Amino acid sequence: MWKKNLPFYLIFAIVTVINITLVGVPKLTFLNFGVPLLLIVISWIIFKYIESRIGGFENQRQAFYYWFFVLVILLGCLFFVLKSQNQLEVNKKETEYELTKVSQNNYDKLINCTTEVDSKKIKELISQNNNIIYIGRRSCPYCQQFITTLEPSILKTQAKVYYLNTEEKDKELFDFADKYQIKEIPQLLVFRENEIVEKYDRSTNQEGLIDFLKKYN
Repeated sequence: MWKKNLPFYLIFAIVTVINITLVGVPKLTFLNFGVPLLLIVISWIIFKYIESRIGGFENQRQAFYYWFFVLVILLGCLFFVLKSQNQLEVNKKETEYELTKVSQNNYDKLINCTTEVDSKKIKELISQNNNIIYIGRRSCPYCQQFITTLEPSILKTQAKVYYLNTEEKDKELFDFADKYQIKEIPQLLVFRENEIVEKYDRSTNQEGLIDFLKKYN
C-alpha cells in the first residue's frame, strides 16, 4: 500500500524541505506552505479517483508522468509565491526607510525651536532655576512624534527649552541618565538646583503641554 503512495510521500517531503530551507520555519505562512501542501493533497485525491474509477493508469510510466507533472506545477507555484513574498518584503523595507528618512528630516527642522546643549553644558543648566530640558534624538520614532507637538507649543509660549541630544552617547550622558533615572525618551523635565522639579506627562494633550511650558517660562 505504501509503495503506491510513495510518490505522494516523496513530493510532500520535497516541497516541505524546499520550503523550510528557502523560507525558514518562522516565515512559513498558509500561502507559501499551506497552499502547496493543499495542492499535493488534491493531486493525491485525483490520483485515487483515477485508480478507483478507471482502474488506475495503464502502467507505472504514466503514473510517474502524472506525479512528475504535479511536482513541476507545485515547484512553479512555490517559486512564484516565494518571489512575490520577497518582492513584498523589499517594497516594505524601502517604504519604511523612506518614511524614517522623512521623519528624521522633519525632526531636524522642528528641533530648531530648541537650544541644543551637550552633556557637559547640561550640568550648568540643571544647577540653575527652572530650566526646561528636552531629552531625545532624531532616530527615536517616539521623539519624532513628540516634537510635532512640542514645536508649536514652544512657538506659542515662546518658552526657552534646552535640547539634550542623545544620538551620540558619552560617559557624561550615561552618568546623567543614571543619576536622574532616565530610562526612556523623549523626556521633558524641569530642573532646579540639580533636582527634577517636574516631569511632563506625555499622555496629556497639547493644551496640557502649553500650560506646562507657561508654568516655567
